[in-house]
Amino acid sequence: MPIGFFAGTPVGDMVSRQVSDADAIEEGLKAFVTEAGVHLVMVFGVLGLLFALNVQLTLVILPFLLILAVVMHIFRRVVKGFSRQVRDSMGRLATLATETLSGIAIVKAFAMERAELNRFSGTSQEILTSSVRLARLEGYYHVSVEMILIGSVVLVIWLAAPRVLAEQMTVGALVAYLGYLARVQEPLKGLSKANFRIQKAMGAAQRIFAVLDVPTEDSKSTGTVILPKAQGHLQFERVYFGYRNDEQVLNDFSLEIHPGEAVALMGPSGAGKSTVVNLLLRFYAPNQGRILMDGHPLDGLDSHSLRQQIAVVNQDTFLFSTTVGENILYGK
Repeated sequence: MPIGFFAGTPVGDMVSRQVSDADAIEEGLKAFVTEAGVHLVMVFGVLGLLFALNVQLTLVILPFLLILAVVMHIFRRVVKGFSRQVRDSMGRLATLATETLSGIAIVKAFAMERAELNRFSGTSQEILTSSVRLARLEGYYHVSVEMILIGSVVLVIWLAAPRVLAEQMTVGALVAYLGYLARVQEPLKGLSKANFRIQKAMGAAQRIFAVLDVPTEDSKSTGTVILPKAQGHLQFERVYFGYRNDEQVLNDFSLEIHPGEAVALMGPSGAGKSTVVNLLLRFYAPNQGRILMDGHPLDGLDSHSLRQQIAVVNQDTFLFSTTVGENILYGK
């Protein structure tokens, strides 16, 4: 992923996508593979038996199956949208927790514990509200399925009863038909439940695919030249750059550093000192102008070989959860 993606995406939200959303997708896949397929086979199998017992009555219940499919389709988009709302709220909650814990010293120094607790409670309430809406929707969904299936049974009895009284159909045949009709309803209920779980997982899948669809750093790069051992001749030629289209950080910036020279960039905060380093590391590409290393345009160099020859000491210290020695030797 390009550095710009991470700069604009909170860490907590990324963790939520990788953990919570991935778990939801796993549940949806289980419902699809282990439940939906089995129930679908059972539905078609029992329908075949119903056709063998009585073609006319089976043709009567087919419209109910069509209505059931329409109801499942209507609820599909709504369930997916509500599930996405829950997942987005969980991502915001994870972001808030990550930021608060990372900056706990600042929170305590400014006595902002109560304010952060209120923010956390507000986001938690959003999750609760969205979850209740989703649960209520699930209740409406299952009630609708039950009513459709009950309606099919009532219609079969209403049509078959006069035939039984007229001795055109035996009581045993009707009982057998109703028994198989009950057998087909169970997998239909299971199929509808599996569909609901799958649509909930689709809400999480949208968040995962939103990350996967981001163009990778390699896909944007056209550089293939492997940089030999760098001599350190660096040139910025009339470079223009802005993190946003409406705000330029560097305007017609030119700089040349010869091998062996020590150069310090000085200026107020926001003047573009860190931006120069970001451009040198090819975290971003200039809007105009070009940058050269030992005469090679940076956009033609392989980014990995370029970064291997640049040592960076950031002003903000970051330590990985490992030994001090491994932190010092990181990148070697």
